[in-house]
Amino acid sequence: MKSRFGYLLSPSLKFLIYLFMLVCAGSILYGFSRALGLFNLTSPNLALEISAMVLSALFLTLLIFTLTARYTLTDGRLKLKLGFWDVTGGKFKIENIIKVVKATNADKLYVNLFVNGAPHIMLVNISPADYKAFSDGVRTLNPKVLYEEAEVN
Repeated sequence: MKSRFGYLLSPSLKFLIYLFMLVCAGSILYGFSRALGLFNLTSPNLALEISAMVLSALFLTLLIFTLTARYTLTDGRLKLKLGFWDVTGGKFKIENIIKVVKATNADKLYVNLFVNGAPHIMLVNISPADYKAFSDGVRTLNPKVLYEEAEVN
């Protein structure tokens, strides 16, 4: 059973992320060059160079985590992970999922579930090719989950 499903990013967002990654990498390389005095570049303030490189590295890490975001079906929970961080905080228990709905009028997948006793509808933003594997994975972990294809308003 497949338990990891990549978060689907739009092509324009991916382009922007890659562009920012390139800028961050360039900033880090430029900072190293200035800090080490390479290519006749000098740094009047070494602490500022180091701070800029650290911030660029942190932002680059966040961008990489965004590119590798994924839904996981583990530990009895549906999680959205950015790197090692669970964005959902583990509050989506698979035992509380009622239904997985594939919208027929839009290429989207929804999960109906209860969180703290209140009903919620969650959009699962994965590739349409993974819809069946996702719903099968959820139904394997909780056989009570219904699967439905319906028109969603």
